[in-house]
Amino acid sequence: MSEWISATEERSRDWQLKDLQRLCHFKRFFERWRADSEFRERFQIDPDGAVDQYKLQVDKADLARYREVDLVQILTRRECDECRLPQALLDFRRCFQDAQRQLRWERHHYAPKDPRFRAWRERQIARAYSEIGSVRADEIPFATANYELAEGCSVGCWFCGVSAPPLRNLFLHTQENAALWRDVLEVMVELCGAESGRYHFLYNATEPFDNPDYEEFCLDFYQVVGYFPRTTTAIPLKDPARIRAFLELGDRLGGGIDRFSILSRTMLDRVHQEFTAEEMSRVWCVFMNDGAYFPKANAGRFRDRAEQRPEVIRKELGHYPPLSKAAKMVGPRILPGTICCTAGFELNMVRQEVQLVSPCYADDRWPTGKIIHAQASFRDAEDLRKVLHVIIEEQMDVTIPTHRLVRFRRDLRFMTLPDGFELSNHLHRRLGVRNTTFASYLAEVGQLIDSGSLTAQEMADQLLQSHAVFPAETMGFLNRLFRQGLLNEEPSSTESE
Repeated sequence: MSEWISATEERSRDWQLKDLQRLCHFKRFFERWRADSEFRERFQIDPDGAVDQYKLQVDKADLARYREVDLVQILTRRECDECRLPQALLDFRRCFQDAQRQLRWERHHYAPKDPRFRAWRERQIARAYSEIGSVRADEIPFATANYELAEGCSVGCWFCGVSAPPLRNLFLHTQENAALWRDVLEVMVELCGAESGRYHFLYNATEPFDNPDYEEFCLDFYQVVGYFPRTTTAIPLKDPARIRAFLELGDRLGGGIDRFSILSRTMLDRVHQEFTAEEMSRVWCVFMNDGAYFPKANAGRFRDRAEQRPEVIRKELGHYPPLSKAAKMVGPRILPGTICCTAGFELNMVRQEVQLVSPCYADDRWPTGKIIHAQASFRDAEDLRKVLHVIIEEQMDVTIPTHRLVRFRRDLRFMTLPDGFELSNHLHRRLGVRNTTFASYLAEVGQLIDSGSLTAQEMADQLLQSHAVFPAETMGFLNRLFRQGLLNEEPSSTESE
């Protein structure tokens, strides 16, 4: 969790240096435990030897209690018997959960200024919770914007959730590009609000440090938006001096590198050798290596391989025991189905293009787990301003449009009940819409929506005839479903091609 940074700083006001050092070294122990299946196995048999092998500085008196608990579950479970926990784990758990609470608070309070954009984003958040599940959705900032400063990625991970192409072009910090960049940022601050920029990031299907001028763009962002952008890199070892300097820059400006993507156990060994536990106090590791206690997303290139080799899914579920248990009930779709973190605008500065996107569970239509609601090109900042307002006007209705066909989301299954209807999906999420007094009315509303053949106005007119319910009542009910993200807002297939 990138919010670990602020949560740790908040607690550091009252902590002594030794407390912070203990926290940093427990974090390093947790990184090894989460990333390395061989370490976990040896730790259960010989905890002292496992800790000594990697020179982990944790209190050995606590090791027996670490063996008795599932560390990931302890961190993520909202309630547990804290009196049984060693102090280092207790402190780490509290910082971790403070960070999660902070993310949820900021996600709500740093919403876009435009009321249409704000309402649209809230619907996408509501949809994501029921479509991809609360465990994954809790981790998504639903950023209002992100920016690409390159085209393609040099790393080429086989499991890339966004199917990034090879690196082929860069948006360099020339005088002309820098002026356009700053003007674009001004437009986005005008639309989203400066506070919303706290979760904007300068990469998506790219590796940030492929761009030799990445630091310059970050400094521009800080000067215009007021926040130093958060960063994830998969190449912290390519130029450690550059990474270390960037970490120090982030420390001074209140941001910087949030995460290292760890691609192999050997890479973790080298990262731990290169960077001290204290240097990485503000850096969270995302473990994508074999044997990690962390699931990859079933999206992009991972999904492509899994379709050819189903054993890839079984292997991934085996890496993360809680998912293996859940898969027996839900199936392989219990795996995270997206790495998309944006419910808003993606701007590609190389091609000068903008897309309106939101997270979804990857399928044949959206294989990277990202719905593209609209897209357009822009020539300059003023043209971008016009394009964004057109997209908002066309895509971000505050209430359900009366002239459009109304239907449930594609992932929802409809079933009539004696007192209404029920919706469910692959996660076994169930929503019952019931009222014994209006059972037949609710059942018909659900059936009409499920058919997808009527507009909202046509539906209201028909229900007036069949149930003598005023159109305003039907529209109010449809708008409640709309706000909950239960109605389909995907573009038609012709629009997205």
